[in-house]
Amino acid sequence: MNLKNKGTIQKLVTMGVIGLACPFVLHTKQVQASVTNPFSTLAKTTQVTPMHHLLSENPLVSTNKSTTSVAGKMEPNFDVSTGWQVKDYTSTLDIPVDNVFLHDATRPNTKVHYASTNFFNIGDSHFLAEKHVKLKANKKYKIKLLYGMKLTAMNPTNMPDGKVSFNGEEFTATEKPLTDQVFEKEVITDKDQDYVISIEFHSNDSSGVFLMVGYDENDKDGGIVEESAVDAPTVTAPEAKTSIVTGTGVAGDTIKVSDNKGTELGTAKVDKDGNYSVTTNRALNYNEELSVVQIDKDQHESDPVKTTVKDTIAPEKPVANDVEVSDQKVVGTAEENSTIEVKNEAGDVVGTSKADANGKFDFKLSKAVTAGEILTVNAKDEAGNVSEATSIKVVDNVAPVAPEVQKIMDTDTTLKGNTKKANCKVTVEIGDQYFYGDSDDKGDFTIDLHHAYTAGTEVKVFSTDASGNVSPTTSVKVMTDKQTEKPKVFNLGDSDTNLKGKAEKNAKVKVVIDGEEYDDQVDENGQFDIQLNHTFAKGIQGTVTATGISGKESDPTSFEVIDNTAPEVPVLNKFTDVDQEVKGKTEAKATVDVYLTDILTGKKSRFQGTADDKGEFSVNVERTYVAKSQLEVTATDDAGNTSSLATAKVLSSKTLDMSLQSVTSQSMKAAGTTSRANVHYMVKIKDQIFEGDSDQNGKFAFDLPHMYEVGTPIHMSATDDEDATQKDAVVLPRTVTVSNLLPEMTNITGVGDPDAEVTITLTSSDGNVDETIKASTDKDGKFKADFKRALVMGDSVTVTQVKNGVTSDPAQFFIGTF
Repeated sequence: MNLKNKGTIQKLVTMGVIGLACPFVLHTKQVQASVTNPFSTLAKTTQVTPMHHLLSENPLVSTNKSTTSVAGKMEPNFDVSTGWQVKDYTSTLDIPVDNVFLHDATRPNTKVHYASTNFFNIGDSHFLAEKHVKLKANKKYKIKLLYGMKLTAMNPTNMPDGKVSFNGEEFTATEKPLTDQVFEKEVITDKDQDYVISIEFHSNDSSGVFLMVGYDENDKDGGIVEESAVDAPTVTAPEAKTSIVTGTGVAGDTIKVSDNKGTELGTAKVDKDGNYSVTTNRALNYNEELSVVQIDKDQHESDPVKTTVKDTIAPEKPVANDVEVSDQKVVGTAEENSTIEVKNEAGDVVGTSKADANGKFDFKLSKAVTAGEILTVNAKDEAGNVSEATSIKVVDNVAPVAPEVQKIMDTDTTLKGNTKKANCKVTVEIGDQYFYGDSDDKGDFTIDLHHAYTAGTEVKVFSTDASGNVSPTTSVKVMTDKQTEKPKVFNLGDSDTNLKGKAEKNAKVKVVIDGEEYDDQVDENGQFDIQLNHTFAKGIQGTVTATGISGKESDPTSFEVIDNTAPEVPVLNKFTDVDQEVKGKTEAKATVDVYLTDILTGKKSRFQGTADDKGEFSVNVERTYVAKSQLEVTATDDAGNTSSLATAKVLSSKTLDMSLQSVTSQSMKAAGTTSRANVHYMVKIKDQIFEGDSDQNGKFAFDLPHMYEVGTPIHMSATDDEDATQKDAVVLPRTVTVSNLLPEMTNITGVGDPDAEVTITLTSSDGNVDETIKASTDKDGKFKADFKRALVMGDSVTVTQVKNGVTSDPAQFFIGTF
């Protein structure tokens, strides 16, 4: 409806379509009228002031600037006078929602901020608006809001309906006016959620609805107040370098301590007296900020309490080494990151530094100190706490360096050198003799040895300074001008890759062989062992020289490579228990020795032969040997080198085989044979294994623990040093037992396995089968069958049974005399 059309509005009023109480009529400057005030229980007239906010193009943010002021206390999320969302609005008279819904308003001369609907006759209409208040998890919200409502209608039977809902708690309007009703609620949240307040009405022609929601800014508890769902704990500022945080809280609640990055450091329960003590998972650092929260049984958290780690405890005394006067450095340990200060006896600071993160310090003094001084060392932490002082000494503990010793010859009787440090005591050790002297201001010394010593004699020299510090020992050898003696060389074979011998101890050795040179050094025992790159053939010649302490090379020692390569292990042909010649192949012309040990007697015999030009040999051993007797063969060449032993067993000439007598359903023993003697057998019946060795005749037998079911699988194998064989079988039905059969009898009876199928074959004396009869055994294994004719002398009867698909061995019965 166009509110600017004054004529149309006046006609609608005159026609009664729009009542004078309708708020949108009152929003034009041109219309002035007396209306009934629905806010009062007593009707009275009032001068209507135009409400310009209803002419705004955006009803969700419009305000009545002439009669209200913008709410100023609550933040927008909690301010129920603003932030409304119109979910649904319809009017058959097309009255704009701006003319019906007022929000972001303040009651004149008060600090009551509100949103409301107030109208009369907007036709058939429906209105729903919602205010969504965002609630955070683990918070407590105290809600104290005002609401008002009243319904009016020209015809009491045409009464509209309206209601205000506080998150599902509904208050329904009636004709009775209600103003500034108080709604109070406390809400504790487990998760983020919306608290929804709604205003809703349905109106008819010539009816009006007043609905209001607001709060009083002057009421200290008014509106919506957000608090922690759980009271914050108290916390006592903890001490640095400890791992304990204490304070008070609610008995049974959990206290959680975190660092300023949110990393959890520890938790604990509040005891029955309201106290807690949290042990953190690391030591606390000075001046770091901690956050402490309290968590109730429903996992609601309090607001965090911040505390800063203090440090009121002085560091422990530093641990420091004495200062070595030659390096002027202080080394030790103290509290990590503390400042280290060193003072002399006069109290002057002679050096400062800082301990590292591990508490270690190592620094050079800024002022020089002298041996014998006493220094003090203290540590100051980041909080300014100063430790007790540690006293240390300035010492001279550095030993002199090893003396420098001049060359001594086998003709000298004095020893000269320099200690590199002035005025030291000099000690000379030669074997079990000791000689003493002093170095001068320049460190030079000369020691009388009384006589000369032979070349190679070891001379040891060390010095001791005025503080008693002993130098490392310098060792020298007595030198000579004499030529080194010739070395001794051990035999080098054509299979050797090491050349060994003897020479002056510690001498340098040089080997020349087949154009190759090798250098090495003789050990303390006068032995040398030179690794060659490869073997050399028999007859190759070489020389060895040695250069000892004199530096004068010896005369050469010549040597020649000899044959010391043994023949390869002989290759043996197969030798069986029917053979009398041992054949094989080895090095040509080698002597072949054959050793045979009879397994039956244990006697060992030796036979000898010679390989031909091709290395083939055949040695007669004069008789045969039983299988498994031991055969050993070696080959020896012309140089006397003997091969490693070739070994073998005398083999059986028989093909390895085995057999097992039928195992039936009534067997309690099993027996069998192997084609070779002393063969290992293994018989597996079902899951049990029976094994052993056959005897000298190849026979074996064993007991069974029980009778087995027909068809039970049997797996058997036989193995010896050279061969293996295996077979499979099954447990057979027992052989049928047949009652005595006589001439002129016309029936047969017998016993087999229970529930088996029996086949009876009658054969006449001429070999023709006269009759085949089928029968079945009963549960006891018994059976009976009739012949078509009487039995006569010369007849034979064969009976088999089948059970579980397995046929028994036949039972054969001959019809003889009466």
